[in-house]
Amino acid sequence: MKLTSAKRARHLLGRTRRWFLRWLAGGTSTLRGSGIALTFDDGPHPEVTPRLLDLLAAHGARASFFVIGEHVERNPDLVRRMVREGHTVGAHSMHHPDFAKIPVRDARNDTIEVLDLVARVTGERTGLFRPPKGHLTIRTALMLRRLGVKTWFWDHDSGDWRTEATVESVVERSLGARKGGVVLMHDTSVMALEATRLLLVEPGEPPLEFVAL
Repeated sequence: MKLTSAKRARHLLGRTRRWFLRWLAGGTSTLRGSGIALTFDDGPHPEVTPRLLDLLAAHGARASFFVIGEHVERNPDLVRRMVREGHTVGAHSMHHPDFAKIPVRDARNDTIEVLDLVARVTGERTGLFRPPKGHLTIRTALMLRRLGVKTWFWDHDSGDWRTEATVESVVERSLGARKGGVVLMHDTSVMALEATRLLLVEPGEPPLEFVAL
């Protein structure tokens, strides 16, 4: 369906606003080099995450996990395993609030709480953070910059969270991230697990290199 001029203008305005807020937070969404970063949000999940870690280990691949604090509290050994097996662990908030809809003080407290928790569980303080849904305001973007975290977004959304998604569609969208791309996936999704399996088993030509952030 062809977009009207007004819709195109709103779309461009939305993209410009997102770019500005990401820049303001000191964020990035691409890698240097030709590798692809598979990043998994919302875990650790007690059933999906162990299977995903097994799969990555079997193929010698590295990934990045942006964990939710309340899930870390229930599954701390999975987070320790991520670190032990060479994956990158970043924070994805304590309770997954929308940082564009809550007071900046609440967003700051949530961020500090999850960063402290991950440090206690892993023995290492992560400097990586991804705001829930990628949503920010000017005030929360500035808050993250002042906390000194590295705010990571993505340039390719796998769409594994969509109701109409299929394994094939998740793979296809992820393959769009060749050469320095950052792919958004979720280790709460069996669909993402199966898509990752296909990406690792059938790497294509030239073979894809999956790296941690």
